[in-house]
Amino acid sequence: MRFSKAVFLFISIIGLLLTTVVVEPSAHARGGAARGKRGAAGGFATSGNYGRAAGAGFRGNNGGFAGAGAANLSSANGGTFRGAGGAAFVPGHGGGFAGKFNAAGANGGTLNGQGVGGFAKGVGGFHKTSFNGQGPKGGLMSGYSNGHYNAQTGQGAWNGAKNMQTKSGDQYGYSQSTSYTKGQGASTDLNTQNHGEYTVESSKGSKPIVTPVPAN
Repeated sequence: MRFSKAVFLFISIIGLLLTTVVVEPSAHARGGAARGKRGAAGGFATSGNYGRAAGAGFRGNNGGFAGAGAANLSSANGGTFRGAGGAAFVPGHGGGFAGKFNAAGANGGTLNGQGVGGFAKGVGGFHKTSFNGQGPKGGLMSGYSNGHYNAQTGQGAWNGAKNMQTKSGDQYGYSQSTSYTKGQGASTDLNTQNHGEYTVESSKGSKPIVTPVPAN
């Protein structure tokens, strides 16, 4: 299942955006942390001429964690970022995440994204993510990813797409739909905008079989 990959990509995008928005040293900031028998917790809040942000988190001695944060920031040259998100994990049980952000560059480009997902031991999991953006010179891009897995049956499915349009109107992208059974194999339909459609059949211990789909 692609839950872990979706989480990684979503957090990476938020982290990149946060590090590219330069915030003036805060006029007001506060924070604290504490440790007890079950773990450690901490939080912070900051505000200044270029925005405000806050967050809190807890990490248990058993390896579990929970955290959430939000930010509304702007840079000196006009870029902006607004977002919020949270995640939690309990070892041996499950976890989840959710978040959303909107960002704009000083040169006019924009990027928006959102995602939610979760999993439970012995039950399964799911994820849904999407994004869209526009380049400063007029190009467009968008994409989404949805997946679910049933741990009791070992069956799951994933579908997603990415599309891009250049400022001159040229389009590129693909859509993909996959169903699979744990320990057996998967069946995928891949449809590209410029290179046709294909089916991919794979089974455990064998090489994938790629078959072009005849055009109508």
